[in-house]
Amino acid sequence: MLRATAYKVHTYSHTTMGFIEDIEDFPNQYDYSLQFYGRYYRPEYTTIVLVGDLKRDDALGMVKKYFGDWKRGSYVPNIPAEPDQTAPREGHVDWPSDTLPLIYVAFRVPRISDEKKDKAALDLLAPIAFGENSDLYQKLC
Repeated sequence: MLRATAYKVHTYSHTTMGFIEDIEDFPNQYDYSLQFYGRYYRPEYTTIVLVGDLKRDDALGMVKKYFGDWKRGSYVPNIPAEPDQTAPREGHVDWPSDTLPLIYVAFRVPRISDEKKDKAALDLLAPIAFGENSDLYQKLC
């Protein structure tokens, strides 16, 4: 609900798995799942992490053996920019059983940029202003 309320056109409106309707329809989406796999399960989106008592040459040999023939993809996603929010938004989820109330208050922040420092500055400020050691957190708890 939080994502769907905050984002109206950007892909952040759903989780990595997709909208719940998409997840529930997975049995009917086999062809699309192959297309999705071909687009995103590519070496340019992959990080290989090797842990343990390894010798460099042996580890490199295994990586080349299992991933050496994997070819880079050519798909370029078209992700629409989210328009500026001009008014407050709110959403509500009815829960089928008794539960304690839960409130999320969220703000969209600037996206990562090589030219602007806004996002990096907010990343540094967030734990100071809102983290478990912040004055606000201590007063609310």
